[in-house]
Amino acid sequence: MIIYLYLKTHNKTGLKYLGQTSNPDPHRYAGSGTYWKRHLVVHGHNYTTEILRECKSQNELKEWGLYFSRLWNVVESKEWANLKEEGGSYGNHSLETRTKISASQAGKKRGPYSQERREQIANQNRRKALNPEYCVKLSKSLIGHSVSADTRRKITEHNRIKAQNPVWIAIQRKNSLANGSTPPSQKGIPWWTDGISNRKQLECPGPDWRPGMIKKKITFLT
Repeated sequence: MIIYLYLKTHNKTGLKYLGQTSNPDPHRYAGSGTYWKRHLVVHGHNYTTEILRECKSQNELKEWGLYFSRLWNVVESKEWANLKEEGGSYGNHSLETRTKISASQAGKKRGPYSQERREQIANQNRRKALNPEYCVKLSKSLIGHSVSADTRRKITEHNRIKAQNPVWIAIQRKNSLANGSTPPSQKGIPWWTDGISNRKQLECPGPDWRPGMIKKKITFLT
């Protein structure tokens, strides 16, 4: 497969664009650069294409793409429409471009999903759960994976600390109300045991108590 490294020049404005394509007709291929495509929309598809190299591999394309990108300084120069160096899938954004992208995303927050979107996600997950092929694939991916004793201890300790956090408890109760259910009065409150009895409360009852609970045996009278 031949990958063409090309130089396009807009005949009206003189703006240049360095790009690559595996399209059999690179002269008709307009290019995929974001800034370049917007420029064509405004000023028309009136450009000239010059083939710089016919590369036979991605490595060769990367080598020559980065060479011409740095030779002509295509990212920083205003004469070029490139927002990043042309290196095939290896192209890198310049510091200036990364700064612009970060600035454009600053202050943007992802709002909560709408009810319609939540239903779509639930339907997707439901279809996956009912798909035998997906279940088999998921089961195979989990084979051989086990949690070490140290990891289990860390998870237990994390859950114990989290269960005592009033903020986390308030969030759990808020989520329960949002789902249309009334949270139990004791939801989110950890269990404590002294080895004889169990107690459920936010803080440790005393020095002889520890997190968790013991299972009480049931004796049947005969």
